[in-house]
Parts: sequence; C-alpha cells; structure tokens
Amino acid sequence: MNKKVNGARGNAPMRNNNKLSKKLQNTNYEENPIFSTIFQTFFRQSSFYIIQKTRFSCMIKKLISIFLIFVQFVFQSFNSKDHNIELVVLDSRSTKGQIAIGIYKDDYGFQNSKSFLNKRFPKTEMKNGKLTVKFSLEPGIYGIALLDDESMDAKMDYNFIGIPKEGFGFSNYYHTGLTKPHFDKFKFEVKPNSQKKIEIKVRYL
Repeated sequence: MNKKVNGARGNAPMRNNNKLSKKLQNTNYEENPIFSTIFQTFFRQSSFYIIQKTRFSCMIKKLISIFLIFVQFVFQSFNSKDHNIELVVLDSRSTKGQIAIGIYKDDYGFQNSKSFLNKRFPKTEMKNGKLTVKFSLEPGIYGIALLDDESMDAKMDYNFIGIPKEGFGFSNYYHTGLTKPHFDKFKFEVKPNSQKKIEIKVRYL
C-alpha cells in the first residue's frame, strides 16, 4: 500500500511539468504585450546602435585625416631650415578646410591634371586671409595651381551649371579668364642654392 502511495506522489511532479510544457508551447508570444514591448525596444536599440556606429566611423576617418595633415605640418615646421620655397597665400575668404596645391613641370601635365607633386596645408596659422608655408623643390621649372579646399576633399566643387564653388589661384599669376591658363603664365624657376618666394592670390567666382 505504501509503495503505491509513494509511486503516485513520485509521478505528480512529472505530470505538472508536462502541463507546464504544453502551456508554454501554446503561448502566442506575438500577442503577448510584454514580449512585443521587449522586441520593439530591442529593435530600436539595435537601429540606434548601427546609426551611432556609422557616425562614429565617419568621425574617426575625419579625425585621422586632420591628424595626418597636422603631423605633416609639424614635420615641415621642424625642417623649415632646409626649405627653399616660401609660398604666400593671399585673400582666402575663410579658415575653413585646407589649402591644397598641385605642382606641375609642364603644360601637358597641367592641362591633363597630372601633377608632379601634391601638398596640403592646414589653415591653422592663417590670419586675415593670409597663410605662409614652406617646402622644398629641386632645381628646375615648376608651376603651382592652388585650391582653397573648404570641403577638404582635395578636388574642386562646382555648382549645377559648372562654375567653381571654391577658390583657386596660380603661382605669381592672377588668372581672370574662365578657362585653364597656359603653364607659361604661372611657371617659375628654382635655382640651385637659392630661396624662392611665391605669391598666390585666391580668386572666387
């Protein structure tokens, strides 16, 4: 008699577990308001995380670009005693962005946008639209085309009818036309063991 009673008691938890399992299987989570709220909260948080991560990635890339420009500027400052070119930029309308220059050796390279050397300079030292920078060039014939790169993308921005939105200029030559000048208009010579001062007045359309 005692064995039957014990056996019946031993089977009771198993029957309860079976009932609980069936009840959980029959539960419709989509209609459960608590589950729905948790799912929506998780979805919103996931979307917010993805957006923030994308913004953070863009910000990091921009900070890296600014840092590299700053390092280049510091390096050039420490080695200024070896520089033989002094470039003076005049009439820049703002301290936004950077100054980008392309250095050319002939008219073919200039007309086809194939520069011999490219350099970028931050505007941190600019005062009243004037910025002076120094760098080095080997003896030879060169010409410099300047871009007031306010958008910091190293290329000229145009409006919907093709007019430049950013400033430009050329070494020791103020261009008043609407087409590219000839290389001979802004070329200069760097002689051995000598210093060369170049002025570029920025023009805006």
